[in-house]
Amino acid sequence: MVRMLVRHSVFAAVLLCWLVVSPAAEAREIVSVDFQRIDNLIRLEAVVEDGDAQNRFTFHHVRRLGPTYGSVILLPGGNANFDFYEIHPDGYDASFVGVLAAAGYDVFGYSPRSRGLPATVCQDGTFDCSVMADWGFETILRDLDFVRFFARLAHPRQKPVVGGFSLGAITALAAIDARPHAYSGALIWEGMTYSDNSQVVAANQATCTQIEALIAAGSYADAETGPLLETVTQLAVTVPDDPSPFEPALTNRLFYLALLTTPQPAPPAYVPGYTLVAGDLFSGFTYASEPLLQAGVVSFNDIEARAVARDLACSLAGDRTFTGNLGSFQAPVLAIGAEHGFGSYMQDVLDELGSSEVEFILTPDYAHADQYASPDRPTLIDQPLLDWLSELY
Repeated sequence: MVRMLVRHSVFAAVLLCWLVVSPAAEAREIVSVDFQRIDNLIRLEAVVEDGDAQNRFTFHHVRRLGPTYGSVILLPGGNANFDFYEIHPDGYDASFVGVLAAAGYDVFGYSPRSRGLPATVCQDGTFDCSVMADWGFETILRDLDFVRFFARLAHPRQKPVVGGFSLGAITALAAIDARPHAYSGALIWEGMTYSDNSQVVAANQATCTQIEALIAAGSYADAETGPLLETVTQLAVTVPDDPSPFEPALTNRLFYLALLTTPQPAPPAYVPGYTLVAGDLFSGFTYASEPLLQAGVVSFNDIEARAVARDLACSLAGDRTFTGNLGSFQAPVLAIGAEHGFGSYMQDVLDELGSSEVEFILTPDYAHADQYASPDRPTLIDQPLLDWLSELY
């Protein structure tokens, strides 16, 4: 590890600065560091221990060789890790992170504390899942402080941009609510934390109450959603014509399509009409690239802290803990939504922001994951984001 750090002196200096000057260094320890060279990019991954071995998250930094213009912090989506943004069938340079880094931005991020934990971890006694009771938005924001420290070291004269897709957009909203003067801008892509819509509020009041009851009863983790999506996807790819174990009247392929393309009632969905992917049982997916969609799903964590879903549902139900200070955020915002995801309901939270520069791109007919998985992502997402960043930096 020492030789590795010496060979990458810039990263070594940044890590050393963290250990020496960060006020949170007492509680945290970098337990492993890995560097990779990917064509003209350098990728850093460090595992960080926060107090004990049960509280570990992973810090990521990707940059090109040569000058960079500013820092972008990407927060992970639900059940996902930072590598969700690094996946693409056409190679790393076509991934979301690869495009941003190649364009000259230092891309930072983290993978949550649930990364790598198996679905059975709460039952087999290898992990005390009671720690997950605290793995909600507050813990995510604490981990983000670590990431933001490095982003500021990379560009001391510039504040970073924060943002992400889905839960990444949701926690970015919580981040700018908590520290409205810490960021030069925010990317809010298919996520929201506040609504005036009575249907949204009522649905999330029910979900908030349900999740709070589960946590109070000692059920700290959702170990069903991630494994279900992964299993259904793998069966659809490997044995598409076999009867589905979840619905024998359908083949694995048809059940996979039905699960992803059927609009979800609210609750359990956070907004009415929420659909994961546009399409149907007969013609498949309308906009999404199946290889990219499948790669993203297979990369999901097996387990997610219920506290994350609780904080989202309770916020949408009216709790202002993570939304009450949004009016203090006055930096530019790029918001991107899909009509059949969160997009049709995002305007309420955008109206809460104090920024006078809010650009909102709403894609008609698309569902929640379509922009991420679309072959047209360079046009739908990448170029508008690069244009927006070029005005900030």
